[in-house]
Amino acid sequence: MPLSTPRTWTVGEVVTAALLNQEIRDQINALRNDVGYAHKTADEAVTSSTTLQNDNHLLVSLAANSQYEIVLRMAAQGSASGDIKLAWTLPAGATSQRFCRGPDTSSTGSSAATTVRSNGLTNGHTTAINYGVFSTSQQSFIEEILYVTTGATAGVAQLQWAQNALDATATTVLTGSHIVCRRTA
Repeated sequence: MPLSTPRTWTVGEVVTAALLNQEIRDQINALRNDVGYAHKTADEAVTSSTTLQNDNHLLVSLAANSQYEIVLRMAAQGSASGDIKLAWTLPAGATSQRFCRGPDTSSTGSSAATTVRSNGLTNGHTTAINYGVFSTSQQSFIEEILYVTTGATAGVAQLQWAQNALDATATTVLTGSHIVCRRTA
């Protein structure tokens, strides 16, 4: 339920429980229902696989005929030769624009000289975007923002990921990575 226009109270109006519930409780519930969160509660590793797989934790529910801003903030570790690639699944009929920012696959370590990959709002959610992973002891930070419009079908927005190149060293998405999903219309 979206927020409604606040009531304009008049002098002498009798304040009832029903009016207060509508004005306060229902507005707070609308705010609460329009924001979703998903937190990665355990590390998740992929070894020797470039096949995109659904993340076990990073998914949020989306209502039909709605618009959302979804922000992913993620930390990953692994071999610099394996790197990582990300894509998304959305409900049938959904459309999206996607902004991507993180280390380029040419980056080999976190420093002032790290090459940053930054793509504008032209990437579809199913396009796999490649990011650099520095090492098994150094975290790479990745941020993606999706603007999603759902069609007549409700469903789930879920992160998919895999190694960008086959590597026997595990690529790991770390605990604490998270999604914030805000319904905008």
